[in-house]
Amino acid sequence: MFSGYTLSPAHGWYLDGRKGVPDELVRFEVDAVFTGGDLQVLNEWKKKQCRRFRQKYIYMRLGPSGVTV
Repeated sequence: MFSGYTLSPAHGWYLDGRKGVPDELVRFEVDAVFTGGDLQVLNEWKKKQCRRFRQKYIYMRLGPSGVTV
């Protein structure tokens, strides 16, 4: 789906009620320009990944498009 990306493994944790639970994480970074139509595709991809990896939730953050520094 993407022509280039970066994967970074990490160790984290989350709260389940009052208990901290260790969590294995993967940070997936894509450098691309997404338009309004792409947002629906990304949302469907996110749902597919939740099912594939048996996740309750996947956090996705999109930055502004077309901005370079």
